[in-house]
Amino acid sequence: MPCGCRRSPIEFGIRARPARSHTTSTYQRTSTESVMAWNEPGGSGDKDPWGNRKNEQGPPDLDELFKQLQKKFAGLFGGKGGGGAGRGRGRGGGIGLGFIAAIVLVIWALSGIYIVNTGTKGVVLQFGAFKEITEPGPHWYPRFIQTVDIVNVDQSRSERIGTTPSEALMLTKDENIVDILMEVQYKIQDPRNYLFAVRDPVSTLRQAAESALREVVGTSTMDYVLTFGRSDVADKTEKLTQEILDRYMTGLLVTQVNLQHTDPPEQVKAAFLDASSAREDKVRFINEAEAYSNDILPKARGQAARLIQEAEAYRAQVVQRAE
Repeated sequence: MPCGCRRSPIEFGIRARPARSHTTSTYQRTSTESVMAWNEPGGSGDKDPWGNRKNEQGPPDLDELFKQLQKKFAGLFGGKGGGGAGRGRGRGGGIGLGFIAAIVLVIWALSGIYIVNTGTKGVVLQFGAFKEITEPGPHWYPRFIQTVDIVNVDQSRSERIGTTPSEALMLTKDENIVDILMEVQYKIQDPRNYLFAVRDPVSTLRQAAESALREVVGTSTMDYVLTFGRSDVADKTEKLTQEILDRYMTGLLVTQVNLQHTDPPEQVKAAFLDASSAREDKVRFINEAEAYSNDILPKARGQAARLIQEAEAYRAQVVQRAE
C-alpha cells in the first residue's frame, strides 16, 4: 500500500487475522515440540519438563546420610547446622552427651535412696558380701555396687512342732509314750546371722525345738508331763531351745513356748482317761473331805470352848455360895 492511504476497518481486520493466526500456530507448534521432546526418545535427552534428569536414582550415599544425621543430632542438642559449622556441631554434640550423662547420673543417684521403717533393719551387701546394718531412717546406697535386704526384726513368728506322728510321739522317763503338740514363738534378733550364718534358720529352729522337747520329756514321768508339770516342761524347753539356737548362731530369739496339748497315744487313750478320771475323783474326794473337816472342826472347837466357859462360871458361882 502506498504511504498515506488509510485502510478500512474491514481490510485491517482481514489483513490482521493472518498475523494472529501465524503467531498462535507458532506457539502451538513450539508447545507441541516441547511436549513431544521429553516424551519421545531423542527429543531433549533424558530430562523431564522441569529440567531434571530421569532415572538417576541409585544407592544412597552413606557418608551424606551420616552427615545429615549428625546435623540433626547436633541441632537437637544445641549444635548449629550448616555446611561449615563442624566445630559448632562437635561442641553441641559434646554438650548433648554431657546432658544425657548428667540425667543418667541423677537417676542413678535417686534410685539408691531407701527408707528403713520402724521395727526393721537394713542389711547392706557390697558385691555380695556383708558390709553393714542400717537402723530405721532414710539411707542411700550406690546401686549396682551394693544391695540392701530389709529384715523385719519386730514381727512375731511361730512354728508348730508335733504336727506329724514322727514329731508328736515322745518317750517319757517311765517308758511311756505321750503325744505332744507345741508352738514356738520367735523373732529375728540378729539379721546378719539370720541371713548368712545358717542356710535355713527356720528349719534349724524346728529341729532344735524338737530336740529340746524330747530331752525334757525324756527326763520326766508321764503323769508329770500330762498333768501338773506342763508349764515346767514348756519353760525348760524354751531355755534349752534358745541355747541350741545361740550355739548355731541362727540370729533367732525364742519369745515363748506353749504346749497346746499333751495326750497319751490313741491306742491307750481310753484307759489313760479312765485312770486320769480316777485320779481326779481321788483328788476331788480328798478336797471335799478337807472342806468338810474345815467346816466341822471350827464349830466343834467353838462348842467345846463354850462348854468349858460355862462350867468354869458354874464352879465359880457354887464356890462363892459356899463361902
